[in-house]
Parts: sequence; C-alpha cells; structure tokens
Amino acid sequence: MKKNPYKTKQGFLPNPANCLYQDDIKISDKPEIQELVQLASDLEDEISGGFDIEFLTFQIKNNTLSFIKTGLVAFKVKSLKLYKKVAKTFKEYCEKHIGYSVWYVNRLIVSAKVCMEILAANFSVLPKNESQARSLLYASEGDVVPAWRSITENMEPHQITAKTIRSHLKPEAEKDKPKTEKIEVPQNLFETIFRAAVNVQMTVVQLLEEIFQPKQNCDNWFNDCVIEKWQQDLENLVVGQQNSA
Repeated sequence: MKKNPYKTKQGFLPNPANCLYQDDIKISDKPEIQELVQLASDLEDEISGGFDIEFLTFQIKNNTLSFIKTGLVAFKVKSLKLYKKVAKTFKEYCEKHIGYSVWYVNRLIVSAKVCMEILAANFSVLPKNESQARSLLYASEGDVVPAWRSITENMEPHQITAKTIRSHLKPEAEKDKPKTEKIEVPQNLFETIFRAAVNVQMTVVQLLEEIFQPKQNCDNWFNDCVIEKWQQDLENLVVGQQNSA
C-alpha cells in the first residue's frame, strides 16, 4: 500500500515546498501563483537565525484575517458596480475573474460585515474564517457583538470553531440534531454537489445544510444576498443533472 505523503508522524513534518526542488517543474505565470512561489523560495533560503518570530506570528495572524479583506474589497466591487468594467454581471465577474462562485463571495461580504461590527466594539480577537463569522448569525436578532463577547469570555481562542460557536449560541439545536442517515445518489450527481462544495470551501454536508437549513432570526442583509443564491444554485444543480441525463 502506498504511503500517504501528507500524513504527519510524531516529530516529523513534511516540507510543503519540497516539490519546488523537483526537476523540470512547470509553474503558472499568474501573479498570485508567482507570489506564492516567491514566498516559499524566500522562506527556504532563510537560515534559522534570520527569522523574526514576532514578524512570523504577525504574518500568520494577518493571513487568517484575509477573508475579511476579501469581503471588504468585494463589497466595493459589487456595490459600486466596478465589475462592469470587465464583466456584464457580478456573477460573471466572480466566476471568470476571481474563480469563485458569486454565492461564496457574497458569504465573504456577509462575514466581513460581521467581523467589522465586532472590530468596532473594541475586540482584539476576531473570527478566524468566514464559517466562524457566519455562525454568529445564530445569535438572537443578529446581535453578533454580545454573542461574540459571550463566546470570548467562555472560550479560549484556540477552542473557538464554527461548531463551538453554534453550540454555544444554540445548544438545543446542536443537541437535537437528527442522527445521520445514508442516502444513495447517482455518481454524477454526487460529483456535481462535491464540486459545488469545493468551490465554496465547504464539505458536502455543510453545503447541503446551508441550502436546506437557512439560519433563522437573521437581518435582511443576510437573507437577501444569500438565501436567494441557495435557491438559484440548487436549481442550477437540478437543471445540470437534467441536461446531462
């Protein structure tokens, strides 16, 4: 049996940049790809004594908040219709120019709104990803600031996940979740759903939950930009299956 090259062993971590040492590798010339290659190369060339741990820590923390920056920029592109310079619709812009579904970009905008409200309330700890930010919408009437205060007062930062947020805000919902059941779907349908989930950086289960179990007691700004997309994306999945049959 072939060994899993991504499985870590105690005391050993595989170097993510090892593939760059292979001969005759081909790398895309897109700026964002070249930036990643340059970062990896710079880190490989640096000796141990040359690293500044405080700067590295800042870089890690800063990068975990990149989803907020993306949401802020995407909001401007959408609200000011800047996308019209390169695309007819925001959906076309998202899919063809940044490689994400409009659904996922809308999620980032919603998450940025949540995080900026938390930031404006003088919190130094923020959600680490859009899933955590959106989980705060489980709060009654969308009161994300008191909800986040309760979470940070009762959990250490490393304990905060989307699941623990939901469980803290709606323990009865997590407790009463139905047991899992197996269903059989055609292989091509599963592949379609799987690709849709990957495109929005979710698991298949998370995607289905988002489509069929929209959050309650949310402000209109959340419902307007997301729920409609759930319905549209689900319709697209069905239409796609009908066309491929």
